[in-house]
Amino acid sequence: MHERKYKEDIIDKDKKMRRLIAVTLMLVISSVVTGCATYYYQEGKTFDECAKDYGECYAEYEKYEDPDLVGKRGPDNYEGKFMDDCMKQRGNRIVSADELPLRVKRLHPDWFLKWRRGVAGTIDE
Repeated sequence: MHERKYKEDIIDKDKKMRRLIAVTLMLVISSVVTGCATYYYQEGKTFDECAKDYGECYAEYEKYEDPDLVGKRGPDNYEGKFMDDCMKQRGNRIVSADELPLRVKRLHPDWFLKWRRGVAGTIDE
């Protein structure tokens, strides 16, 4: 009798632990995917203008790119700093998804490379 109760307690604890791990993993994944999104945005600038700025800044960055750093990119390295500086010089600022107006077109950042920023701007109507 005691042995059966002991086994049931172990199984119950195991189920609770698995449930806790699953919930924790879902929370971590959802925060990585959605919580870190930042965008280059300038009020009054269209999405196409912002995307053009981004493309021109990236083309300029590629002139200075160090091929030995490919795969070692991030917001704290040269590429991230270069892109932030270039986009800011063009009047864009870095904003979170929550700070963006509701009616702007957004190109979401690559969630896998979460340091990359998306672009956002108004649409031409």
